Amino acid sequence: ICLVKKAGLTTPTGWTIQQGLCRDGTKHGGWCNCFGTKGAAGPQECFFAAVRSGWAQLDTVEYRLSTKQCAWIQVPQAPPTTCPTGCKAMPGNGNGQAPNQKGTGGLDNLCLVKSNGNGSGQVKFTGCRASSVHPGNYGCRNAYNGAGSEWASKGEKTGAWLEVNIDAPATITRMV
Repeated sequence: ICLVKKAGLTTPTGWTIQQGLCRDGTKHGGWCNCFGTKGAAGPQECFFAAVRSGWAQLDTVEYRLSTKQCAWIQVPQAPPTTCPTGCKAMPGNGNGQAPNQKGTGGLDNLCLVKSNGNGSGQVKFTGCRASSVHPGNYGCRNAYNGAGSEWASKGEKTGAWLEVNIDAPATITRMV
């Protein structure tokens, strides 16, 4: 079940919603609890309040559906020293950093992460190279140009490869 699509949520500009806890592997940064024990009314309130707060340390935002907990998470795992007024600083789960927090895919949480550089939630391909190219119109750009064309190697089978360059750091989970 995909909670993101099912909920029909909109996101603040420059951010993307992912399903699951906000984690860097198993680590998460220190966080600000700005809604106390009552929780946020929903993920929209949680996410938009965090982004609109202008809190400079904001890295990701996690909303727990079952308890309505709203966590504004930073990269350092220590408790934040600059939580907005009225928010309670909470520690992460370690003493270091959690710089690559993203949704883990669990069912009880939604994770708001900064979009890549183009702000669309999708990567922009900026170039490519391949182990070889079949003669004709089978260049590596065909693998991602959306025109229904394709890349083909020059007779290679096992070991053929395609490398693409994108506009910002990202984890690619699907190419269409």
